[in-house]
Formats: sequence, C-alpha cells, structure tokens
Amino acid sequence: MFYCHFKFIYFLFLFSLVSCGKEAVVPAKSEPPVSVREDIDEEQEETIILYVAPDGIGKSDGSSEHDAAYFADKTFWTQVQNSLAQSEVEVKFLVGNYVRAYTHDPFVFKQMGNKDNRLILRGSEGVEFRLPQTGGVANYIMDFQGSQNITIDNMHFSGDGAIQYVMRFTRSGTVPTTNILVENCSWIGMSGVQYGASGCHYETTSHITYKNCTFKQIGSTTSAHMIYNAYGATHIHIINSHFEDCAGDYIRYRDQSDYGLVKGSTFIRNKKIANLDFIWLPAFIALPVFNDIDPGDEFFTNNIAVVDNKFVDNAVSKTDKVVSFHHSGFSPDGRKYLLTAAEGAVLKEGPDFDKRELLINNFGIDPSKVRIHGNTYPPNTTNVVILQTVANYGAVDLGFRGFGNIASLINTSSVPFSWEK
Repeated sequence: MFYCHFKFIYFLFLFSLVSCGKEAVVPAKSEPPVSVREDIDEEQEETIILYVAPDGIGKSDGSSEHDAAYFADKTFWTQVQNSLAQSEVEVKFLVGNYVRAYTHDPFVFKQMGNKDNRLILRGSEGVEFRLPQTGGVANYIMDFQGSQNITIDNMHFSGDGAIQYVMRFTRSGTVPTTNILVENCSWIGMSGVQYGASGCHYETTSHITYKNCTFKQIGSTTSAHMIYNAYGATHIHIINSHFEDCAGDYIRYRDQSDYGLVKGSTFIRNKKIANLDFIWLPAFIALPVFNDIDPGDEFFTNNIAVVDNKFVDNAVSKTDKVVSFHHSGFSPDGRKYLLTAAEGAVLKEGPDFDKRELLINNFGIDPSKVRIHGNTYPPNTTNVVILQTVANYGAVDLGFRGFGNIASLINTSSVPFSWEK
C-alpha cells in the first residue's frame, strides 16, 4: 500500500514540475527497429494507470476516472512521457465522443514512447471519434511522429468529415517511428477520407502491426485507401483484420515499402466499381509507383507476403485483379518501367522464363521474394497477380500500355520468409 501511495505522490510531483514549466496525397519523400514486444519483464515497475476524457473532469490531472484529464492537454502528455522513464504507462480513454480531435485539437504524438517501457492507449467500444461534416478538411486525428513502443487499442472512428489521414505514422526528422501495435480498432462509414484511414510513411518508419482491426466504407474517390504505406516504410504487418468496400485500392505498399505482410484477413467488395479504364481500377492490394518527374524517383516494393486471406467480390461479374504491381509515369535511372511493344508482348504472353527476366531486369522485381499462398479468391477471378505500366505525367509512350498476368512466376511456398516471423 505504501508503494502505491509513494508512486502516486511521485507522479503528482512530476506533474507539478511539468506544469510550471512531396505532396498532400502522401508526405513527400536512431534507434534500430524492434519487433512488437508481447511479453513484459517480470522485474519491471508496476504499470501507471492514467485517465483522459473528451473534456476534463474534476481536478483534470488524470489520476482517476473522476479526475480525468482533457485528452489534448499537452502538459498531461508531457507528464506521461516523463513517467515512461520509470514504468509502463497505460492511458485509459473514458467512454465518449472525442470529436474535438477533429474540430479543434488533433493528437500529435511527437517523439513519444520509451524503448524499455511501453505506452498503452486503451479505449473501449464506447470510445468514439465521430467526424462531422464542417466544410473544412483536417489533416489527421492521430499523428505519430518519431514515436516508439506504443499500443493503440480499441479506438473507433466514423463519420463523413473530410480528412486526409485518420491515423498516421511517420518520422520526426531523423527520429524513427517503430514498434507500434494497433489492435481492435475500427474505421467505419468514412466517405470523407481523402488518402488513408491509416498509413505509414518514410524509410525510418517500421514494424507497425495492425491486428484484429475493421475497415468499412472508406472514401468516395479512388484516391482513398484503408491503409496507405509509402516511401520506404517497412515491416508493416496486417493480421486478422476485415476490409470491406473501399473507393480506391484497399491496401497500398508504395515505393519500396518492403517486408509487408497481409495475413489471415478478409477483403469484401459489395459496391460496383466506377466505370474506369482497367489500368485505374482499384485492387485489393496494390504495390504502386507514381513517377511524375524525369527520371522517376520511386521504385517497386519487392518483399511482400499475402497469405491465408479471403477475398470476396459481390460487385462485378469478374475480378480482374487481386494484387497489382502498378507503374505510372517516367522510368527511374537504372530501370525500364515503360515497355516497347515487343517487351509488352513478353509481359502479356511470353514464356515464364522471359517474363521473369523482364520483371527482374526492367522493374527490379524478383518474383521469388513475393509469397502468395493459402488465399481464397472469388470464383470469377481472372488475374490474381498482375503487373501494369502506363506512360503518364508527360512521359513518352514506347509502344505498350497495359498489363500482364504474372501469377505463374510468384513464390507460392507454404514456408514463411524469415522476416515474417
């Protein structure tokens, strides 16, 4: 009992010290990454429990449910960071609508977390972030910049308010964002999402895991995605989650976002896709590059695993693409992403040996590093994996605009890559 009283006094003491004292679509283009930690050191200090609410309650110091802090109180979050030097900290979000995170005070977790002591942001079924239509466009609800060793649990987002990203993970200067677990969260009925319900960006962003999450009815144009990873973010793992009805590609791994795992998840399309050119039809999982300068500066993601998922398409007579490697624009130095008519014929109809050579030499894609296994597809699926390329942004067409089915080249082994574990 004395220990608990001492710990609480210590927390209040620290709190008093602190109190005194490339584009909009995706952002333009330390400590080593570690895997999400599931065990807790038995000798670790007891977890500090703190509370926040949509509005401050009582003393608003976060010490109890009756004295919950205002969720966006910067002094409170500074104290949380200080406390992590001593112990794991769990911040419990009380039931309510945290609408002010959209209208007034978005969360910015800048260089939050501690490599030894985990920060847990704990919600519940009643912890909601409902986005009203205000006429404006918000950048984000939660933005994690240069943060580490954090769990985000049981947060629920909805509403048609316009927003670029709902929950984003990115670097802060040279400080990486790493070792993040997002679990039991939902994004439902969000037609105002412009780019991503969530997303991970830049080279030093790594080891972000989404687990048991739900995404439904996201976006109203093909620029909207459920999870948008780009510009070298790595080890983004998506496990046992549900994806249903997205206006654009459901999941993207853009521009060298390697070591991505999509496992044990369900993908459903109920709504008819807009009448678009095949090249621009959304895929369930896309690995795109958009090279709008000459020479191009984006390179294909290569290391990827799509395993044990279920794909359902109730909207069209045939499913033309499940996984899509997509290039638009100029070729980067050392690559030939734009094809001649003869090269295009190889991509579409050539023997596997020639196709493989084309993928490796022109696109830098090694199909042995792409593992697709154990998935179930709609009975009307025509192409499980494709590669498509098109001149755009003023690039000169060399004679081929289209796609080829590359499923026969892909690694279908049941044995996981070492990086999947």
